[in-house]
Amino acid sequence: MLALTPEYRALWHSRLFTSWVKPLLDIGSQRTLQPEELLPLNPSEESQRCAKEFTQALQKNSQKKSPILSSIASIHKQIFLVAVFLGILHSITSVINPFLLRQMLSFLERPQANTYSGFVLAAGIFISSFVSWLAIHHCFITELNPYKYTYKD
Repeated sequence: MLALTPEYRALWHSRLFTSWVKPLLDIGSQRTLQPEELLPLNPSEESQRCAKEFTQALQKNSQKKSPILSSIASIHKQIFLVAVFLGILHSITSVINPFLLRQMLSFLERPQANTYSGFVLAAGIFISSFVSWLAIHHCFITELNPYKYTYKD
């Protein structure tokens, strides 16, 4: 069995917050990392495997108008769709936050307002901000790595 990076062995919450890389970052913040200390390359990200997959897709799409673009799209279509969805989700939640904030300021100006409404608005701002961060984090860090989590032994 090949050595896998800690990312593949990490639990879901460690992947969610990328805490699996923290030990390496701690060492790197104290001194310069040596080549043997770096994480191994995941087998699914090795250049030979990527080149083989691309060559097969290119042969399959050779008769199309844009064979290179068609090959890239056929290999990474799901990843791009998820990344676009996450980008749109980030945009939507980023736009919602100012509206919630305006409602919160309006709530704070009314001394006799229902306290429950304030808690709901505060929770809405928190959830919207968290979802926005999570969406953009996973759009650029997780989903745009085309060979992420595709390793087969």
